[in-house]
Amino acid sequence: MLLNYVPGATCYNDLKTFNGEQYMTFRDAAVARQIVHTEKIVFDIFDEAVFVMMPFQLRLFFATYLIGEQPPNALEIWDKYKNFFCEGFSNNNEYRSLLHISSILEFENFTLKHFNLPEPDLNIEFIESEKDDNNERMAYELEKGSEMKKLCNIDQLNILEKLLNSILNNSNEKIFFIDGPGGTGKTFLYNCLIHYLMGNNKNVITVAWTGIASILLPKGTTFHRAFKLPIEIDNYSACCVKTMKDKEYLYKTDVIIWDEVSMILGRAVEMVDELLKDLCKSKKPFGGKFVIFGGYFRQVLPVVKYATPAKIVNSTIKSTLIWSMCTKLELTKNMRTSDTEHANWLLNVGNGTVDKLDIYDSWKSENVVKDIYGNSILLDQDLSDKIIIACHNNDVRVLNEKVLSLVEGEVHTYLSIDITKQRGVDQSDEDIQLEYHVEYLNSLNFNGFPVHKQRLKIGSIVMLLRNLSIKDGLCNGTRLQIVKLYKHLIAEKIIIGSQKGEIVFIPRTKLDIGDTSANKMLFILER
Repeated sequence: MLLNYVPGATCYNDLKTFNGEQYMTFRDAAVARQIVHTEKIVFDIFDEAVFVMMPFQLRLFFATYLIGEQPPNALEIWDKYKNFFCEGFSNNNEYRSLLHISSILEFENFTLKHFNLPEPDLNIEFIESEKDDNNERMAYELEKGSEMKKLCNIDQLNILEKLLNSILNNSNEKIFFIDGPGGTGKTFLYNCLIHYLMGNNKNVITVAWTGIASILLPKGTTFHRAFKLPIEIDNYSACCVKTMKDKEYLYKTDVIIWDEVSMILGRAVEMVDELLKDLCKSKKPFGGKFVIFGGYFRQVLPVVKYATPAKIVNSTIKSTLIWSMCTKLELTKNMRTSDTEHANWLLNVGNGTVDKLDIYDSWKSENVVKDIYGNSILLDQDLSDKIIIACHNNDVRVLNEKVLSLVEGEVHTYLSIDITKQRGVDQSDEDIQLEYHVEYLNSLNFNGFPVHKQRLKIGSIVMLLRNLSIKDGLCNGTRLQIVKLYKHLIAEKIIIGSQKGEIVFIPRTKLDIGDTSANKMLFILER
């Protein structure tokens, strides 16, 4: 293995040497290069983390590490570093620290018990302080909602008042659909409504089809995660809510705000309807809860394999009985563009009335990277509004290398540790790991999966490829700009969503091409 990473080695000692230090064994040298897995690496990670993070960042980092890596020795990590985790609290340090970590884990469907961590008991002092905090939060939410209401246009204001009147007065009209082209302010309206509802002590669930859309909403998450839907859905699928805590959470929910419903299979919406009827012991749609759908059917519809256009249309919510129960509300004014002609053209594209678009020579670029990013990229440069879209992964890799070359500074290379596990058996059993050449595993590349060798610079833009903490803006699709590169972790600034500008720390995280029908290999690759 070392021969693949030590160019020009002429003797065994060359293979055992890294950064000027000669190690006793080949394995020690491989561990130092971080190309083989060892349980010691977790302590190297946290030894580094405790010296570069604030306590609240360290707790988030610990929680995201548990979610991503799911280490067997979580309690050992907690015991060794808990003094660092607990800093920042005036009293009940360990108690409050565990509650903070627990809140992050629970949002991602994990618990402290899952990692054998101590579970704090609620005490009266803490409950009373939580009540005071809740009153302050309600006042803040109402103030925030009031500020946003002043910025609403007439369409948004009318819809907002209708929804608030229905919900706060518990009217019989409970299911709504907000139709609005991109740019008409649906997300702004959702946020304003959510602040008002939370200010009135209403329990609200906000969901969307994608994680990247859900982080634009307060406490947003994906609908798969919120309602425990399977990834692959058919007529026989059902929601799988197992824990009493999840059931109680859904039972106590007053309002569900569901964006991007136009992208979702109608069957998935029916499954949620069936789940809530069962939990609430009610025959009313969605168990009698208020449901506010939003979407735009001129954009992306559900993805149905090998389906005809007619079958795709029939797979949407419009083909369900629920659609006939929806009160239709409409946003028409495009707030994103002041060019009326362009806004109308976008509508016509959605209606399918625009003829084939001609691409003129003057629109073509000889050097698209230079035209988008200029001659160089500076660390303090705002790149959140710049992106190049390509059709093929190979094109993406070539373009990324060209963009990376524009970023000033030295390249830092991170190498993944690749192992295989046998499909269809207990993955916790180390004895069933299969033997494949490491260089072959390193060469494998898949859609939505990181490459073995990551070349990064301070200032470069990266995208998160898995959900770590959606409520903190760390989900599949989040774009970040690298602020600092450490040996075992990376400091990054979120550049999109409601958490834009926040500095977060990303640990070494495990991903796998899992045991699913989409994986045609004979093994599971863990990278």
